[in-house]
Amino acid sequence: MSKFRHTLGVIIGTISASIFIFLLEYANMKLFYPLPQGYTMDDMHDQARATEVLSKMPAGAFVSILIIYAITSMIGGIIASIISGKMRSWPAIITGVLLGGMGLWDNMMLKAPTWYTISAVIVSILFAFIGFQAVKKKTID
Repeated sequence: MSKFRHTLGVIIGTISASIFIFLLEYANMKLFYPLPQGYTMDDMHDQARATEVLSKMPAGAFVSILIIYAITSMIGGIIASIISGKMRSWPAIITGVLLGGMGLWDNMMLKAPTWYTISAVIVSILFAFIGFQAVKKKTID
């Protein structure tokens, strides 16, 4: 039963974090960092145009997305940890690795800046683990 709970925790944690990433990135784009002049969301479905869009984005836009990744990875780690039983870190870590891997793939396809791509992977794994630590600490206290 515990392998099932661990696997379920990873799946639900990853899906939940992915949904939050989508929602927060969309809000970030609408409220703080809109697409550069002359581009639309349709351009983000074309790899060449999306790469062009990213090359025109300010560094602050990438930093804000890293903050989103930190928040959502922590949420994913918390969810994975709660579902899996709160005592093992690996469901949260695997959730972070999956989120980081999806970000890596996406960033490589879009040719995002290298500093950002590496940071996104590290942030995803680190904050998923921090999510586990938060749940574990709450359980112990």
